[in-house]
Amino acid sequence: MREDFEDTRARASEVSVEDTFRDDSDDTYDGRLASAIDTFFTVGGLVGGYYLIKSIWQGTNYFVPLKDWFYTPDPSIVQVPVDGDIDPSVTAQVAIHVSDGSPPPRLPIVKAVLPMTHEMDAQPFECLSHDECYFPHMPFYNQGNPNFARVTVPKNLYTNDKSKLTGPLVKDPATKRWALVLPDKTGPTNDPWYNTWLPMGPLSKQDDGYIGHWHTALCAPSSQSMALMAALAAKGPVSRVRPGSWTDTFFVQGRRPLSQEPLPNPLFRDHTTLAPGQRQMTAVELQRVINMAVRQKTSPMAGGGASAFLKLGADFQTRDGGPALETRVVHPVTNKAIADLVRNRFAPVVVLGAYKATLSPVRANGTLQRYDLTLKRTGGHVIAVNGFRGSDILIYDPIYARPIRQTFFQVSTKGATKDGVPIVLNPANNGSLTSLNTLMDDGTTRGLLDLSTLKDGDNIHVVEQALAVRIR
Repeated sequence: MREDFEDTRARASEVSVEDTFRDDSDDTYDGRLASAIDTFFTVGGLVGGYYLIKSIWQGTNYFVPLKDWFYTPDPSIVQVPVDGDIDPSVTAQVAIHVSDGSPPPRLPIVKAVLPMTHEMDAQPFECLSHDECYFPHMPFYNQGNPNFARVTVPKNLYTNDKSKLTGPLVKDPATKRWALVLPDKTGPTNDPWYNTWLPMGPLSKQDDGYIGHWHTALCAPSSQSMALMAALAAKGPVSRVRPGSWTDTFFVQGRRPLSQEPLPNPLFRDHTTLAPGQRQMTAVELQRVINMAVRQKTSPMAGGGASAFLKLGADFQTRDGGPALETRVVHPVTNKAIADLVRNRFAPVVVLGAYKATLSPVRANGTLQRYDLTLKRTGGHVIAVNGFRGSDILIYDPIYARPIRQTFFQVSTKGATKDGVPIVLNPANNGSLTSLNTLMDDGTTRGLLDLSTLKDGDNIHVVEQALAVRIR
């Protein structure tokens, strides 16, 4: 985004969102960039701990996230006048912003332990036994890295994004950038990051530019990038990345596309990361995720799909001329299914849905007969699978690049009861339910284990599918 606009170009109230993009790049930015980066991508991962070799320790300078990221505030629809509107009540276009503008509270987090396979001279892929395998070279990518707020979304993506932030702009004196005015309970907030990959700005007070909002939707490109890097590191000897392909140029090398502004130099330190030793993403890794997000056509406010890394077959070649990139789509997701994938060198991502439960009592003649259960999808997330030990799965969660031990649990939907009467799951929810539960240090499991414990209005994590790639 150009920052050298003359203030005389237009009064702040008359500046449109489109004016804040580079005026001199229309013929190249949407042309050559679109031709170079034209599809879509996503990422995720999990892994199970083994020997207590090295616990994940966060030093004194770190940002403690929500204990459970799924319970961050849901985006809410607010009315933002479009430039030139006289009466906001007739504004057709809306904006999405996180309610309250409050950062995640500082709560204790669940610590993870990396297995011994990840120590010292780790191998790209290693099985300690039939029941324990990992991708030790899988990287940690944090979708909330503050440097994502310094790169503007390509103009064509921003224009076509139905969930983008819009509204009147002012010149922000602190950043000397155009800023969108956000409604807020405590008063208007200038948001100079509205058309970047972190449209609410950096997540931590310790990161320059923090404006008090928490929002990030880069889970899919972050997680799929982790998984594809793991698959590339563990690839067999008969395949290679085709020179000059998208995967070679924009993923492996992480080149900056034409017309994109460079990343900060030096990079801003990521205080939110929970990767081992507060491991920092490099400029190449940041650009790699940005390129994936563009290829996927990710919305910085609403996210996007999670299957683009399954569609990169043309970017690889083999000595024998056969297919180099092998893919799998798995549903329902079970611990055994994940183990089978990883054991056979498939690097998976898992797509999760955030669902709100509506539990409606059905009575006849004043007597409770049953509960009707309906689950409504309110959001989603993508995580990467690093490995497993039995049913103990090690997840690389792109929220704060956090390694966490979890397990997939098939919740029985047949014969479930509550208050002595049946619970009937709405047929629209397909009659099956897999939850993602967290393994706690004391040996207990946190998550949904039985429908009888559900209450009306509860939020639950539902596992929807696993996607995986292997390179021969």
